[in-house]
Amino acid sequence: MTVKFEGEEIIIPQEICCEVQVRSLLQHAYAELVHDNLYKSKGSVPNKAKREVAKSMALMETTDDLFNQTLKILHQHNEPIECLYENLSKFYIDNISSESNFDRKTNLIILADFSDLIESDTDTIEKIKDLFNTKTYIKNKITSRVKDYYLFQQPIILFIYWVVSTNHARITINNWPLPAYQRELNYIFTDLDKGSIL
Repeated sequence: MTVKFEGEEIIIPQEICCEVQVRSLLQHAYAELVHDNLYKSKGSVPNKAKREVAKSMALMETTDDLFNQTLKILHQHNEPIECLYENLSKFYIDNISSESNFDRKTNLIILADFSDLIESDTDTIEKIKDLFNTKTYIKNKITSRVKDYYLFQQPIILFIYWVVSTNHARITINNWPLPAYQRELNYIFTDLDKGSIL
């Protein structure tokens, strides 16, 4: 049997009988407590101690369920953002540049900060496509800046053009999460005749 652990492969010969346990730190602490003090106890174990151990196991199971529920809620909340990011990436590759060294984190930060503007990933991407079909000059503006400006190398640039074109300038500026990219944001404002923000 081969076991991979922290990037290394450990080969265990077939004739060796073993058990592999994967536990959280809390589960390990519980196992240590129960094994040493209840299961292998040298004396009698009071019922109160048994009840406390049972309560701690129930609490661990409840905590595990709560963590799983929280992850499920977060996944459901983030799914439209993730789908929109994938659609933006595809649209960017198909229409702007086939280079795809995208910084997922930066893209998702911006999408998350403007998530209240995302109706559904398909509705939003269709509106973005409509904007680019209506204002065809935007593609040229983006491609002319790809080499020099990081934000123009990211698919999120398509979304930002849409946000600026469809919303009041104050909404965009107030929600803007990346102060280091004010110059790029200003280019978008001026491209769309929304005035300068600098």
